[in-house]
Amino acid sequence: MLNKKTIWICIITCLLGLHICSTLLFASDPQNCLFCHKYRRLRVYDDEGTLQNYYVDTEVFHQSIHRDVTCVGCHSDITKVPHGETEKVNCNKTCHIDKFKNMTGQNFSHQAVAANLQKSIHGVKPDDSPEKAALKPDCKYCHLNDLYVLPEEVPSEKVLKRCLNCHTEKGMESVFMHISHRFKHKTSRPAMEIVELCASCHADKDFHNVMGFTGPQAEAVETYKETIHYRILQFGGDDTAHCISCHASESIHDIRPPQDPQSSIHPDNRYQTCQTGECHPGASPKISAVDSHLSKHKDKGPEIRVVEIIMEAVMFITLFFLFTLMGVETYGRLRNKDARFFRWLRKPQPLAQKPQTDGTAKPTIPNLHRHVTFNPKGDYPRYSIHIVLNHIIMALAFTVAVATGLPLFFHNAELSHKVIDLMGGIDVTRKIHRINAIIFTLDCAYHIIVLIFGSLKRLANGTFDIRRTQFPLLRDVKDLYFDLRYFLGLERTRPKMEKFMYKQKVHYLAMIWGCSVLTLSGCCLLFPEFMVQYLPFPKISVNILRLMHAEESVLAFLVITLWHMYNVHMAPGRFPVQWTFWNGMINKDHQIEEHFLEYERQVKEGVADPEEEKLLRGPVSAVPASQKKRSILEAVIVFAVVMLTSASVSGYLTFKVQFERKKEPATEKNLTLSYQTLRIKDQERQQKHKHFHLTTEDINLEAWAEKSSCITCHSPYPHGKKSKAKALMNLHTEFLTCHSCHLKVEEGQKIKFGWVNPTKFKPQGKPYGTEIDPATGLFVQTDDHYSKLTPFKNINGQWQPLLSEEPVEVDIKVGIDHEYMQQWHKLHKTTEMEAFVRCTQCHAPDGIIDFRELGFDDTRVNQLEKLEVSGMFSNYETFYFPEFFNEKF
Repeated sequence: MLNKKTIWICIITCLLGLHICSTLLFASDPQNCLFCHKYRRLRVYDDEGTLQNYYVDTEVFHQSIHRDVTCVGCHSDITKVPHGETEKVNCNKTCHIDKFKNMTGQNFSHQAVAANLQKSIHGVKPDDSPEKAALKPDCKYCHLNDLYVLPEEVPSEKVLKRCLNCHTEKGMESVFMHISHRFKHKTSRPAMEIVELCASCHADKDFHNVMGFTGPQAEAVETYKETIHYRILQFGGDDTAHCISCHASESIHDIRPPQDPQSSIHPDNRYQTCQTGECHPGASPKISAVDSHLSKHKDKGPEIRVVEIIMEAVMFITLFFLFTLMGVETYGRLRNKDARFFRWLRKPQPLAQKPQTDGTAKPTIPNLHRHVTFNPKGDYPRYSIHIVLNHIIMALAFTVAVATGLPLFFHNAELSHKVIDLMGGIDVTRKIHRINAIIFTLDCAYHIIVLIFGSLKRLANGTFDIRRTQFPLLRDVKDLYFDLRYFLGLERTRPKMEKFMYKQKVHYLAMIWGCSVLTLSGCCLLFPEFMVQYLPFPKISVNILRLMHAEESVLAFLVITLWHMYNVHMAPGRFPVQWTFWNGMINKDHQIEEHFLEYERQVKEGVADPEEEKLLRGPVSAVPASQKKRSILEAVIVFAVVMLTSASVSGYLTFKVQFERKKEPATEKNLTLSYQTLRIKDQERQQKHKHFHLTTEDINLEAWAEKSSCITCHSPYPHGKKSKAKALMNLHTEFLTCHSCHLKVEEGQKIKFGWVNPTKFKPQGKPYGTEIDPATGLFVQTDDHYSKLTPFKNINGQWQPLLSEEPVEVDIKVGIDHEYMQQWHKLHKTTEMEAFVRCTQCHAPDGIIDFRELGFDDTRVNQLEKLEVSGMFSNYETFYFPEFFNEKF
C-alpha cells in the first residue's frame, strides 16, 4: 500500500520528467539545469560590482566542443538549488566521454595537457607573486568552448571504411578524423584569432609592468604587426606564421621562454622550428638567425631603427628637393609667360626684333621656344620603339604593384581592405603581385639589354656620345643652378641642356635605385630560404631589406604620382598630356626649351628644321624686346616661400605615411548609450574569457537604454539584495517593465497587462518567449526582442500603459537634501519599493496575467501557470528546492 507522500513524489517526478523530455529532444540535460539557465537575463552583480552571467545558450552550447559534457560533469560540486558558493571549475579531471575509451580503455582526461601547461611559461610557478599568478591564463582564458567544426583535412571515405571494418566501437569515425586533423595542425583555432588572443595580454602595458617585460619582450606584439606575416593574416590569409607557429613545440601548451633548452625558439632549436610544416622546408641553417620580430631595441635590432630613420630622412629630403624644384619652376613658367596652363590653347609669341649678326655667326633668338608653333602629338623623334614599350610595361607593372602591395603597407586602413576584397582576397592579390613582380623584373632586364646593345651599336658606328645618355655629368649641376636663376627671374634665358636634362637624370637614377632595392628585397620576402645563403650577415641584411621593400615602394609611389606625373603631364605648358610615352615623339617647343643642345644636333642631322631661319624670314612685331630682371630680394623671398612650403608638405607626407602605417584600426563606439549601459557592456566584454557557455548579447539592451529612466540608475539587472533569488528575479527584466511588479496601485483600481515597445525598432512576429518549439523544447526564434509586458490602467475609459521606461531629465545631486528628495519622488511617484504582486499571483491559472490573451502558446502557458513556475513554488518547495524559501521574495 503506497502512502500519500510516495504518491506525491511519483506525481512530481512524472511532471518533472515531462519537462526534461522536451529538452532531451534537443540535448541532454539530466539534472534539468536549463529549468532556470535558459533565460538570457539570469544575471546579477556580485559584491565587487562584477556582472555574473548564468545564462546558457542551449542551442549554441550543444554545437560546441563540449556538447557531450553534462553540466555536473564540470560543476561537480553543485548538489543543491540554489547553489550558494560554487567552486572554480577544474579542467584537470577525468571526463566521462565514452568515445575516447576506444583508444585507451579509460575515460578522457586533460591531466597530461595540464601537466604540460604547468611546465610552460604560462604555468603558475611557486616563486610567482600573487600579481603574476593572477595574470597567467587558465584554461578558459584561451578556450571558450568553440563551436565544433568538421576539419577540412579528413581521411578519405575509402580509408575511413577500411578502418571502421574492424574498429566498430561508437565514436571511432570522429576519433579518426580528429587524429588526422592533428597530424597537420597544432590547433583548430583560426590564425588571426590566435594572434588576437596572445595580444590581449602581450600588448597590455599594465601586463608588462607586472610581469617585468621590457625591451623586445614588451615589443613582441608591436614588432610582429610590422611583419608580412601579420599583414597577410589581417587580410584573411592563412598560409603564414602566427604566434603558435614558432613559439609552441609539437604540443600547443608547451610554450617555453627562449632561454629554456626545450623551447622551440631556443638558439639550438630554431632551425628545426623554421623547417617545421610548410614554413621554410629545405632552408639553410642561416635562416634561424633571421628574427620575425623587427625589433628596434638597442640590444636586439638597432639596425632596424637606424634604417627607419634613414628611410624617413631620404623620403623627406627627396620630396623636399622635388617639391622645391617643382614650385620654383611652376612659379617661373607662369611668371615668365613661357606657356599657358592648357598648352593646346597656347599661341606662339611674335618675334620682337631680328637678331643682328656680322655674317660669320649663326643668328640666335633668345627663348626660341616661345615663338615656335608645334604639333600637340609631337614633332621630333625622342625615344625608340624599345624605350616606348619599356615605359608602357613599366607603367602598367608599377600600377599593379601599387594596387596589390601598398594595401599591405597600410594594412590598418579601411580602404586597403576594400581594395584587397575588390581584387578577390589576399590570396589572389598575392599571386597577382608575384606575377607582376616577374613582369617588372623582366622589363628591367629588357631595358638593360636595349641599353647594352644600343650602346654597342653606336660605338661600332662611331656615333656614341655620353652627353646624350642618362649618365650624370658635372654640367647637370650647373644647369640646375642657372635654371633656378632663370625661374626666379635672375636670368633672361634658360641654360642650353642635353637630351636628358638634370630632372630626367635624377629620376632615372632614382628608378635604378628603386628597382634594385625592390627586386632584391622582394626576393628576400619570396625566397628567404635561398637568399639567406648568399646575403652577408643575413640577420641584419634580411631584416633591412624586408623593411626597405615597403618603405621604398611608398617613396616610389609618392615620387611618381606627385612629381613625375606633374612634371610630364600636369605642369603649366605640359597640361593635359604629352604623347611621348605613346609615340616616342616630343613637341617642338619642349625640345627647344629643355633640350636645346639635342635640338641643335637634330638640325645638323637633318631630323629637325632650323626654326630660327623660319622666324627671321617672317614679320617682326613691335613688342618690346627686353624683359626686366627681377631683384635679388624678390628672388630670395620667392625661393624662401617655396622652400618653406615644400618643407611643410614633405614633412607632413613623411609623418602621415608613418602614422597611417602604424595606427590601429578604427573601432566604432556608440556614444548615444547611457553611461550605465556602456559600463555594463564593458563588464560583459571583460567576462568573455571567464564564461564558458557561449552566451549571446542582449540585443534589446541598447534600444531600451535610451528609453528607460530606471536603467539609468538601477541597470538592467537591478535586483541584488536577496542573495538566493536576485538572479532569478533579474531574468524577469527580459519580459517585463519595472512597473509590472513595482506599481503603486490605488484601492479599487483595475489593472491589466499588455505588450509595449517604445523603441525605434518595429520588428515583425510575436514577442520572444511566447512560443515553444516542440522539436527542441526551446523558445522559438523571433526578431521581436524589444516588446515587454507592462501594466495598463483604465484612465477616463481608456487603457493606457504605465511605463517605467519614460525618460525623465533630472539632475541627481550627491547627498540627500530637499531638492534631491524632490527629484527622487518625481522619479518614483508611480512605483512601490516592494513588489505589489507575489510570484504566484501571476504564475497561476487564475492569475492577474492572462497569458493566452497575450499570445502565449499552450505549451508556454502550461509552463508559466503550472509546471515551470507555479509547480515549482507549490510542489517543489519541500522536495526539489529545500533551501530556496528560507528568504521570502
